[in-house]
Amino acid sequence: MGYTTLFSTLTNLKSIAAVANFNSSIGDCDDYKALICFSMRGGNDSFNLLTPFKDSGETDTQYDVYSAMRTDLALGLNDLTELTVNNPLNGRLAIPNYINGMKTMYDEGDLAFLANVGSLVVPIANRDEYYTEIAKPLGLYSHSDQQMHWQTANPAVRTNKGWGGLMSEMTNQSSCNTAVSVNISLNGTNVFQTGNDAFSYVIHHTNGSTGIRNYGNGGGFNNARDMAMDNILDHDFQDAFKNAYVSTIKDSNDTHLLFSSSIDSVNLTQTYGDSRLEQSFAMIAKTILAANSSTPLSNMKRQIFYVDLGGFDVHDEVLVSQQDSLTLINSALSSFRQEMITAGLHDKVTTFSISEFGRTLTSNGQGSDHGWGGNQFLMGGAVNGNKVYGEYPADLNYNSSLELGGGVYIPTMSADMYFAELALWFGVPKTDLPIILPNISEFYDIFSNENPLGLLS
Repeated sequence: MGYTTLFSTLTNLKSIAAVANFNSSIGDCDDYKALICFSMRGGNDSFNLLTPFKDSGETDTQYDVYSAMRTDLALGLNDLTELTVNNPLNGRLAIPNYINGMKTMYDEGDLAFLANVGSLVVPIANRDEYYTEIAKPLGLYSHSDQQMHWQTANPAVRTNKGWGGLMSEMTNQSSCNTAVSVNISLNGTNVFQTGNDAFSYVIHHTNGSTGIRNYGNGGGFNNARDMAMDNILDHDFQDAFKNAYVSTIKDSNDTHLLFSSSIDSVNLTQTYGDSRLEQSFAMIAKTILAANSSTPLSNMKRQIFYVDLGGFDVHDEVLVSQQDSLTLINSALSSFRQEMITAGLHDKVTTFSISEFGRTLTSNGQGSDHGWGGNQFLMGGAVNGNKVYGEYPADLNYNSSLELGGGVYIPTMSADMYFAELALWFGVPKTDLPIILPNISEFYDIFSNENPLGLLS
């Protein structure tokens, strides 16, 4: 094996099974908390997730503007279920009938929506201010740039340091985690979980962690092969690169064995569908249960998960594609939520959505195009739910104060405010928020006695 290949292998192994070097800003962890970052990759058409509403027969309402702007993409009144909305400035809002599980979560106070949130460098009050020299996110409307900005919370620059990875480095190593990384991904390595030293531990949605094939399976040939492999892994090589390579493989395999034995010892109580997303949430549930049971993972007091679902870049066939995707999300969240309730962990786990941008309110004749502000949701027992946070655009008409053309709207809530709430709940001190959210001071006074939005208790 050449040194170039060896170096690449070491880098990949570090990404797959790294144990980050932590400082202790979060301090001792005497309770368990987990965050699940759920990415709707491609840009969710969230005007059909959180939609204006009216009674049949009413005229000149926000719903009428929505329907006229969306034309063939508008959901009919019979396709929608109205939400109880806490802020009268947001008017009447509704969600699609086919996500009735999420409606139940909302009604029971376990799910909240965030209206018109997006990446911002500084607040932008209206379209007139937008067309000045005011700072704007780099690569607006670009998938790659906006995915990066949502995962780094730093839209003024292009960086590979994610706010989840940086936050994980604040946990206290002695009391918050074991040999497995705080960051666990169901969808490969990602920017969100990458810090200065932190990487994600990548697992499979059905098989869990991956180690040396057939290692430890027993049987005559396997036993002989295990012995030969152990001899290689225990050997002290003269070459430093070989020693580093072997050490990394050994550590990775040991972590795999520890992780696998832990999740194999727990049983789920709920039924999950066969899709990758539903099985990913089942695997997350197993990992959380293992961290809260008598397993080798039981010292894990902080965990950050990443899972994504693609297929949201719908320039055509929006209605059918989005219904399929949201129905899948509704099913996955419903099973997972009940799993956490049954385990008594519901208030310890918060799932939050991200998507690189909203999409245009207007139709391109077949679908919708890249936008900016959009609507998100979060779910969990600690969520102050049954509310819509933020400001839904008060006027959806062309050339209104927030509309930039083609049904693109300036966000009225910065993603920083959203992320700050999650970080504070996870245990990050307010004064340390700028470490993971470089622009937070543009939107929130970190010395305030109030939390940014009041999303979580």
